[in-house]
Amino acid sequence: MDSYIAKGLVANVDDLIAGDEELSKNDYLQNVWDAYRVDGKLYYVIPSFYISTMVGKESIFGDRTSITMEELQTIRDSMPEGTALFSDITRDSFLYTMMNYCGSDFVDVSTGKCAFDTDNFVAMLAYAGELPVEYGEDYWGEDYWNNYESQYREDRTLLDTISISNIRDLNGTINGVFGEDISFVGFPTDGDMGSVLWAGNRMYALSAKSKNLDGAWEFLRYYLTQEYQDKIQEQEYNLPV
Repeated sequence: MDSYIAKGLVANVDDLIAGDEELSKNDYLQNVWDAYRVDGKLYYVIPSFYISTMVGKESIFGDRTSITMEELQTIRDSMPEGTALFSDITRDSFLYTMMNYCGSDFVDVSTGKCAFDTDNFVAMLAYAGELPVEYGEDYWGEDYWNNYESQYREDRTLLDTISISNIRDLNGTINGVFGEDISFVGFPTDGDMGSVLWAGNRMYALSAKSKNLDGAWEFLRYYLTQEYQDKIQEQEYNLPV
């Protein structure tokens, strides 16, 4: 898409909304759309979103919105011996998760520059070295599910990875999984925000060269109308913009 946008082949959605008699950009969560802007312009129709993050007890992590890998290990080391940062994670799955959500800390895709010598990345590798390559069959014993359900409440595991796509499930995480207020710590990063925002199930672009741009917009604008936004939870199981 970036190459199409650079060549002027994708319509500017900001202009389409500005020219719409019913829709106004002030009615939508601009920070969601800002995450997908290219050089300050919006080229996508984004009706919904969800957030991926790591959460832990506020009584342990405070009200922080980001944390480094070194800080995580310091907190873990202050807990009783045997306390885990994450549940059921192997060396490969940990590194995959970190690169998936924190990769932009180490790789600048616009320039191709990589930085795998930062303190945060080195700390991730050191922690990965502590993890098992795989779990043996005895790990999944008769008490596994009983222990799994109580691990966060009893502080045996500190962080859970969740996707926030509706309030009901979030309420279940707070009151059911942890049993108290939680902190949205996010994934380990040197930045000031560790959570990741994603566009929902539907994300559209329009051809700037189309002879039927007005007709295409008339179709796609429906996803931004009050009628569709009111039933996002039924249609997509995400949060409306």
